[in-house]
Amino acid sequence: MISDRARALNNAGIVARVQGDHAGAQRLHQESLAVARELDEPRHIAPPLANLATIAMEQARYEDAEALLQEAAMVERASDSHTLGNLADPLRVRGDYAAARSLLEEP
Repeated sequence: MISDRARALNNAGIVARVQGDHAGAQRLHQESLAVARELDEPRHIAPPLANLATIAMEQARYEDAEALLQEAAMVERASDSHTLGNLADPLRVRGDYAAARSLLEEP
């Protein structure tokens, strides 16, 4: 099943990142995202976007992280899911506390 493949790739990416293989993790999350986009289901699209953002944050690529999380948030808002708190992280790190707080307080 395609959704199982997207989930498995995303999970493998998490394992690779935890083991310090950022390049492998990024490749796996990008592949997961490509498969998830085929499904066109937000529940499979947002997680690899958020995980790619985590990698970007760990590499101090805060603008990239913010863009990825913005996209994940847009997808999740459309599906009434909850990743908006993740988007606050790069804003907080960059010192935009008002914008971070606004996202955290969003219902």
